[in-house]
Amino acid sequence: MLSRSLKSVGVVLGVVGIMAASQTPALAAQSFDLNTDRTDGYAHAYGEVSYIDANSVYVLSYVSDRCDSSGRGDGEGAYVWLQIKYTDGSYDGPRVILQNYDNDGCDTGYIPSSWTYDRTKRISWVRLRLDEADGPNDSTPDSVLSTQKDNPYT
Repeated sequence: MLSRSLKSVGVVLGVVGIMAASQTPALAAQSFDLNTDRTDGYAHAYGEVSYIDANSVYVLSYVSDRCDSSGRGDGEGAYVWLQIKYTDGSYDGPRVILQNYDNDGCDTGYIPSSWTYDRTKRISWVRLRLDEADGPNDSTPDSVLSTQKDNPYT
């Protein structure tokens, strides 16, 4: 009788352990796909954001400075930036942390990059910003922001 009770306790503890392990958030990638305004060429970026833990995020991005279908566009550059919001309410970026850039002309392909950011503070969410530079005579780039990518660990 005692051995059957101990077996039952062992089975229950094993099930509880499996349930507890399954409660940990998965390292699911959150994708992004961004295009700037297409009036005079445009920029395109896509990739994924994956959280490692409460303080670390991995970003994979591809970016390209594109000419439009008529061949218009200056090839001055496309830039992907990262903005981080911490659980304490403070921010880094979006222009502080350079993610990825393509500044070697229009339509030369996609430039890949990946980074892991380890912070001392807990990350609430990140989002990416894509800028397309319109040359030295236009100091205001075309910009677009991704949705925020929430950290499942915080």
